[in-house]
Amino acid sequence: MFEQEFGPTVKKLIDTGAVRADYDMVGILDVPRLKRDYSSRASAAAYCVADQSQELFLKFHSVLYDPSKQPDEVNSKTWHDDKWLIDQAKAVGASDAVAKCIKDKKYINMVKELGPKLNIQATPTIRINGKDWEIGKGTTPDDLIKAVTDITGPVPGLK
Repeated sequence: MFEQEFGPTVKKLIDTGAVRADYDMVGILDVPRLKRDYSSRASAAAYCVADQSQELFLKFHSVLYDPSKQPDEVNSKTWHDDKWLIDQAKAVGASDAVAKCIKDKKYINMVKELGPKLNIQATPTIRINGKDWEIGKGTTPDDLIKAVTDITGPVPGLK
């Protein structure tokens, strides 16, 4: 999975100041006619956590993409409910206000509209200077570092 392979590299790129990362959480896996909406609910919950703190958002993001906690994308019987999302948010330190935000589905409409608005066709999507960076079979974290440093030049702290 992308997050496990590339996550530490993305964090290093952010921490060294080589990049500024914008996380646009979208409901790209939703299938409305089948009432499959976990993707949007999880993304909306992430925005609720981000309202409290960027640090907590990053922790919650890691939980959502932990392979041991991710539901099967096809079998909706494995999808987590809002209570699970709230429990995970609280486990990373989110407040009761975040729980209310998740229950109220504050960001659900925004999340559903964001993917098409930003022309996001797949997750993850990485854009470097506004251009999609191709993530394909065989692409490595070192390839991402090279794509960034080809633009920035050498960055202290990166190999």
